Amino acid sequence: MDDWYLKRLGHHNLKTNLNISLGKQKTLTIGKKEGGTVDIVCDGKFVSLKHCILKFINNSWTIEDLESKHGVYLNGNKIVPNTQTILSERDVIGVGAIEAAEPANFVFNVLKNTVKDKKGTSKKSGDLAVVEVGIPSVSEAHMTPKRNDDANINLAMSNPKPSRPSLDNAKLKLDCKAVVKLAQPKLKSKNIASPHAKKSLSGLKSKGKELKKGERSVCKVLKSVLVTPISEAQNKNLAEDTDDCAIIWSSGEKETVSVPTHFKQEPLESPVQKLAEDQPFRLKRKFGIDSLPDNECKKPRSESDSTHSRANVVSVNEAITSGKSNDEIIPQPLLGNPLTRNRRSPVQPKTPYYPVDKRALTNDLLHRVLRWSFDWIEEQKRHENKDEPPPLLDALQVTNSKSLPKLSLLPVLSNYATLEDYCSIFTPLMLHEVWAGLCKDVHTSKLETLETLIYSKTISDDFALLQCEALSPTRIFEMELVSLTVASPQKPPVEIFAVAEQVRYWWKRERGEIDPRLLAICQRPNIPITSFNLRIKMYHVLPQLNQVFTVTKITRLKTAMKQFILNAELARSPLCNAIIQPSDHVDAFKLETVNQENHTVLNASQFKAVESIAKTVVYSSDKQPKISLVHGPPGTGKSRVTVEMILRMMSLHHQKTGKQPRILVCAPSNHAIDELATRLMDARDWGSRIVRIGVSESMRPEVRNISLDNLTRKIQQDAPTTRISPESRKLGILSWELNFLQQTKDNLVAAIRLATELELLDEARMHDRKLQQLVVQIDQVGRCRQECYENHVNYFHTEKERFETRRSLLFNAQIICSTINSCRSGEMENLFLEETPDNRFLCCIIDEASQCTEPESLTPLAFGISKLVLIGDPDQLPATVMSTFAQKKRFDQSLFNRLHATRLLVNQESEGVIMLQTQYRMASSICEWPSRYFYGGKIVTAEGLKRNGPCYDYRVLDVTDGIEQLEEQSFKNEKEAVVVANIVKLILNSPLTVGKSVGVITFYQSQKKCISEKLREVGCRASKIDLNTVDSFQGRETDIVVISCVRAQQLKKLDSIGFIGSLQRMNVAMTRPKETLILCGHFETLQKNETWRDMINNARSRNLAHVVSSNSSSYDICPMIMRPPYSPVQQQRMVSTFSQEHGMNTTWTLKCLEETEWDLLRATFSFTKFKAESKIPPEAFITQQQLQKVDCFSFESSMNMFWSLKCLKENDWDYDRAAFNFAKFKASNEIPPEAFLK
Repeated sequence: MDDWYLKRLGHHNLKTNLNISLGKQKTLTIGKKEGGTVDIVCDGKFVSLKHCILKFINNSWTIEDLESKHGVYLNGNKIVPNTQTILSERDVIGVGAIEAAEPANFVFNVLKNTVKDKKGTSKKSGDLAVVEVGIPSVSEAHMTPKRNDDANINLAMSNPKPSRPSLDNAKLKLDCKAVVKLAQPKLKSKNIASPHAKKSLSGLKSKGKELKKGERSVCKVLKSVLVTPISEAQNKNLAEDTDDCAIIWSSGEKETVSVPTHFKQEPLESPVQKLAEDQPFRLKRKFGIDSLPDNECKKPRSESDSTHSRANVVSVNEAITSGKSNDEIIPQPLLGNPLTRNRRSPVQPKTPYYPVDKRALTNDLLHRVLRWSFDWIEEQKRHENKDEPPPLLDALQVTNSKSLPKLSLLPVLSNYATLEDYCSIFTPLMLHEVWAGLCKDVHTSKLETLETLIYSKTISDDFALLQCEALSPTRIFEMELVSLTVASPQKPPVEIFAVAEQVRYWWKRERGEIDPRLLAICQRPNIPITSFNLRIKMYHVLPQLNQVFTVTKITRLKTAMKQFILNAELARSPLCNAIIQPSDHVDAFKLETVNQENHTVLNASQFKAVESIAKTVVYSSDKQPKISLVHGPPGTGKSRVTVEMILRMMSLHHQKTGKQPRILVCAPSNHAIDELATRLMDARDWGSRIVRIGVSESMRPEVRNISLDNLTRKIQQDAPTTRISPESRKLGILSWELNFLQQTKDNLVAAIRLATELELLDEARMHDRKLQQLVVQIDQVGRCRQECYENHVNYFHTEKERFETRRSLLFNAQIICSTINSCRSGEMENLFLEETPDNRFLCCIIDEASQCTEPESLTPLAFGISKLVLIGDPDQLPATVMSTFAQKKRFDQSLFNRLHATRLLVNQESEGVIMLQTQYRMASSICEWPSRYFYGGKIVTAEGLKRNGPCYDYRVLDVTDGIEQLEEQSFKNEKEAVVVANIVKLILNSPLTVGKSVGVITFYQSQKKCISEKLREVGCRASKIDLNTVDSFQGRETDIVVISCVRAQQLKKLDSIGFIGSLQRMNVAMTRPKETLILCGHFETLQKNETWRDMINNARSRNLAHVVSSNSSSYDICPMIMRPPYSPVQQQRMVSTFSQEHGMNTTWTLKCLEETEWDLLRATFSFTKFKAESKIPPEAFITQQQLQKVDCFSFESSMNMFWSLKCLKENDWDYDRAAFNFAKFKASNEIPPEAFLK
């Protein structure tokens, strides 16, 4: 057991690579010095008084966390407190910290000496020898001046304060030992080692083999041997200084330092620096561990084990030939086996970060974009069925000396070898998406134009810059893509692309200063001049300058450019490696284990998601990358889990640090983020500060109260009464004086009244004159006070004050809610783009993450996010992608979906994916098929969930005469729209549906318009109905949902059913209702698709499918969808009639009718089917009195219903005789065991 030791990991210039022998004690305690006796002192800020304990049990060392505050980490994973965990060689132990990134962190390698030198055995040259080292105590007067050239021999000797390094190196709690490498006399070069180095080693007194005279050697860096002498005053403080851990021997063989001859050094055997063995330095308090035995050394067990070490050692010859004479050769520490006992994957190298030239990258992208031709838009529209896109990615000759290569459109992968590969795949896809976006804007949007005066032209970055001015109410924005119409006398007008930049608005003092040509265009007053530059390609030559041109606004490129730059700078993010290679970085997805016994408010899967993710985020180190995925199928409470998770993070972080964290919450849409913000507002009883950033007009009314704009306005309104300005003192004086004068006025009025009553006319006239003077004075002071108050108020309403208020609100917010695009606003970037300890985020949570493209999901990572929580459902709608070419390459696959698919290969929920499995939205009959088909039957309906609406839970209607029609690249089905309108009218006219929300979902915009027209025709108000497409219904729910499938083809023309065959769209459409789902479609067409065929067959097997047509009246449709409003008397009659017709007793008849929702046709069908399959138990066909006897006999005899019924029948329903025979046969063990099974 005495051949084990701990090697501390860390920076070599921070006195850390030190080794601690575990000795022969079987129990060792690690902790701080104060407050108790510990064996290994680690005085760090994350170390508790008694942090953990090492025990030697069954020939192996174990470690146990003594319920420390910051925990114990083994190979990057936090161990369970009060549980012994077995250690293996090369395991990494973190005492309160995972990484040795700071001097105050204590992280150790568990190592073992595998080769021992037996007594009497001669050592070979090059072996490790143990040398006893003492540290002399000398005064400062004997100190010899040191040269800076000695830096490569001893780091301590290069310190301008000579006493401190030796003090740090001498913090030992026992007699120190150091390991010195013996010389290898194999090198033939004469100037391999300095004579100073050879001379210094001869001065050491060694218990092991000493160096032969004249023997050349390689000098070893010894933090405890080559030290700077210290003063007696400093000697006295050595025992009390516990900033570092105790040292047994210095770092191992990889710290070899080459010493070339041209490097000058002072002799090390001077009287001051010579180490005397007979006068060693001793500390006051000794460490309670035995020293490392003299005859033990560390040596690799095999050639394969030493590969890493040899790869990091630089020979003296290599050092000399490379010319790096002044460099200390310090390799990286060995990080463990390629695969450890707990299946930990090998440590992957971190992606190197090289600063990105943002300007050059932006210029390259703009060269490509501005090269595009406006004519391609119309050409693509004419040939949209062709598979070839426009030449957006072709090679480009920028200048004679610069060109851009051709890019390839490749599919998205699950893992990427490098960041360069990642960018090379996403850049072409994003360019295609930019092109698709501008094409859509050109075709569908009403483009704004402004007449612009172009008065000059310059050259910059291989572009032509046009200086422009415009006088127009239409605003133009920075990095906005526009088209410039250039007309020639003999040619038709040409449209060229340009990008606006350096936009500013300003006022001219006089209208006469404005160019007359602009005044002729716009005569409206109070419009500022818009000044901007247009960037175009250099080969676009304008015929003449100083003329007015038409500029048409198309789309903004600012967000897209930020995404391109963010992809290129992804190496800056701590999450880079986990995102690029999720399969190789398993540790980034591991979650804390939790005890699921004590949850009450949440169900088991919800509690696991909240507790494990919150603990993982809070207890992991700041820079440790962590990605967590929450898979939330419809109705499983994703929003509630998100809110509870945020509250739990706030609580745990406050317990850990005493401070509140800052959390960024994002979602792709305003609806999704407003839903979360509303829930957070309802749950903030603990006084959290929530800020919602974005455009206030796009928010819900209740969320606007916490919008950044509204909070800023409120603070500015309250500021004059709560804050001090330069006018505050003057305002106070004037207010006091005004009050005093008003009081004097009141006294004078009273005096005049009294004098008049006493008929003292002279006195009354005197007071009246004073009163008139006082009124004038009050008026003057009042006007001064009003002017002062206005200055006081205006002081807080300046633009600077508004900026500082908004900045303060954001900085002090604990929860910032934003859409994905808004989180990169200018204010957010100014505050959080450059990460500091004060402005970092604890984590970022992205809701509906499966609806974001991968570049969108990376947007928050610009703020240095190291903890990312993605919440979504890969089986619902993917991200919206406008480019069909990019969509074919899986650009619509979100980061959530890619990581989710990668984690499924691991097939362990503990690897970062938690699925919520209990749904609280749909009636069980609605949930049955989606759960089975889309989620493998894992989704269950919450117990006690009752959905008894006025309509039947689930119905599927076959509209047999429906016919689809193509209209403006969209489909509609008028006959199906008529059926939908009749159903909605029937539902709204029922008195039982008052207060119920009704939604109509369709797959096409044309059908949406058609249904809206039919609803108006039947007299239904649109305000009572939520009519929309599937994509717009994502994340929403209503009580009753009617679905229109639209597609209905003739038998001879059966073709593809289009995107209604999308599993995600079908899943979303069918999981929106809470009480009722009515689906209308053309079965013959839909059954061509496998998924729809399975759904229709399932509905038919459950007797839930019916046939209708556009000619079906409300009277025909009503029995199919509406529950009959039976009274209790009518229900009793139905039970009696059904019981007599089918021979069942009333108990089983009632059960049958309730399960079929009192639908006699469906109940009869189910009874006939189950009877033919012999699935109805015998007790269903006995009388009610006999059934009561069976229940009683079963209870008293403990037999099941089947055997109780059999026993009573054999005894002719004589209860006493049956009981006697039961007792008789039971005593003789003649009753089979299955009679007592349930």
